[in-house]
Amino acid sequence: MSLPPVILAAVRPSALVALLAAVLLALAACGQLPRPFKPGETKEGVNLRALAYDSTVVVLPPDGDLPADPGPITEALRDALLAEGLIATGWQEQDGGLQLAGRAEVRPVAGGQEILVADWAIEGPEGPLARFRQRRALPLGAWQAGEPETARAVAAEVAAALAPQLLGPATPEAVIAGFPGARLAVLPVTGAPGDGDEALAASLRLALERAEVPLVEAPGGIGGGITAPEDLAPEDLAVRGTVETTPPAEGQQQVTIVWRLVDGSGAELGKIEQANAVPAGSLDGPWGRIATLVARGAAAGLTDLLDRLARQKAAG
Repeated sequence: MSLPPVILAAVRPSALVALLAAVLLALAACGQLPRPFKPGETKEGVNLRALAYDSTVVVLPPDGDLPADPGPITEALRDALLAEGLIATGWQEQDGGLQLAGRAEVRPVAGGQEILVADWAIEGPEGPLARFRQRRALPLGAWQAGEPETARAVAAEVAAALAPQLLGPATPEAVIAGFPGARLAVLPVTGAPGDGDEALAASLRLALERAEVPLVEAPGGIGGGITAPEDLAPEDLAVRGTVETTPPAEGQQQVTIVWRLVDGSGAELGKIEQANAVPAGSLDGPWGRIATLVARGAAAGLTDLLDRLARQKAAG
């Protein structure tokens, strides 16, 4: 007997996943539950960037042996933290509750090289949350010249060391309970303004990795080259996201994101819906850390959905 579609809300009691209000929570067998946000309860739009404050890492220029132009290293650190699944911004904006600070020392050594020794820490209001002492050989003068390749290499090492301390390490030996041998493909997202299609798909993939969901790994794009359910192996699953925005009205517009989980035959197993009013045009450019927060909420909802499906299968 086939399972009925399951509709879940992508909301957990955490600042990291509270970006969008889920508008529906129901099981086909149990009937629809009341909506947590009823029409008319609020007329104010939600500033999504403000909601991200407590989990955003502001990257500060390092102290000590500071590059002549700190821009390349701070930008590289911001981008590397984003790539590791953290929400980060540059020091010029100063709109986050966490800070990444570092103190660097450069020591010339033989062979036309120098040694960078740096202490990095991500700190919150109550003190350090993650620390890393870095020791790295660099071409002589590359650090203080702010060479982009050097900045990216240094930043990638820093982010790879700090992010697991906040997020926990990804587990490669993951399984999807109730679906033996299955992996999950993230299909292309459609309909988002700005760079939302690409940013949401990439962020969801990273969030699912952090949630220990096995993903399709193959050359060719976000979903491992999978662009439609018919490209799946019979045992695999896929998730597709669609975004709809209403025309602006009184400075606001409604944004709705629906994530649909399908099996290898294309049958829908369930869906997650995220929706809220936002300032008109606020998502027309780069989504950045907003995509990260949306994806975390979606990943939480998808793992809940998969758990419920597994329990339904076990129950017969």
